[in-house]
Amino acid sequence: MGKGHCPHGEFDLFTGCPQCIAERRAGIRPEQEEIEAEAREQKTMERLTGIGEEDELEEGLNSEELSRVEIEAIAEDIEKRRETKTIALTLIKPEANAEIMAFYNQALSLKAFADARNITCNDDLKPANEDLIIIRKVKKAMEERRKDYLKPFQDHVKETNDTYKTLMEPIEQADKINAGKMLAFEAEQRRKRQEAEAIENERLALARREEELTGEHTVDLSPVEKPEAVPERVRTSMGMTGARDNWKWRCIDINLVPREYLMLNPAILTPTAKSYKDQRTIPGILIFNDPIIAYR
Repeated sequence: MGKGHCPHGEFDLFTGCPQCIAERRAGIRPEQEEIEAEAREQKTMERLTGIGEEDELEEGLNSEELSRVEIEAIAEDIEKRRETKTIALTLIKPEANAEIMAFYNQALSLKAFADARNITCNDDLKPANEDLIIIRKVKKAMEERRKDYLKPFQDHVKETNDTYKTLMEPIEQADKINAGKMLAFEAEQRRKRQEAEAIENERLALARREEELTGEHTVDLSPVEKPEAVPERVRTSMGMTGARDNWKWRCIDINLVPREYLMLNPAILTPTAKSYKDQRTIPGILIFNDPIIAYR
């Protein structure tokens, strides 16, 4: 919490100096208050723009009064920020909303009635029906309030993610391109070394065959020139990079995949069950009816 200083000593910037405030209210004329109010506004603008710092003693007020005015302006600004923050925090706390708490208290009563309810005959269905209609309406209202609380934040998250997706695209591409070229160079150097080694092995095999046939060989067994091996790690004063394993998979034949690696697709099965009901037979799948109470 910020602290300020005035002729009366240290005071809380949020509340201001009580003596200074009392003196102002007791001894300053309304027109003087208007002058000081304009001075506070001017000082606030000067702090924001950086203009007027050299002229602060030419406002018709002495340095002590200017200091007090500035402190009070800062205190007012902090107080406004604190009030705004408090309002924002209140908005994101459902338990502080009287309407939502009224729904909650009503829900507690409805739950108590539901716990105590006994349905033993058809006549008992009517009050249960009425309570159920109320319950569903309260549920809908509470769900709507929940969405009202979340939607601004969800919209902000979506907008932020969409914006950052655009803002991050160049750096992501730079990362991908740079890393891709490093990996491509490493792969090409490895391919050339493997090719050179394959040629050396072929020459050695040919020399052995010739030697078995004639007792000597004429094959040139000198090493094939190979590109320099790419280091596993590249270190500089900026940091270190290096390739690491990143194993992935792709399906080449779904019919060969073991059962434990397969899963059912609810996005297909649920609409199928709702559309065809018990008129559709799917091997290995039981389609059944599980009734729920609806209202209108």
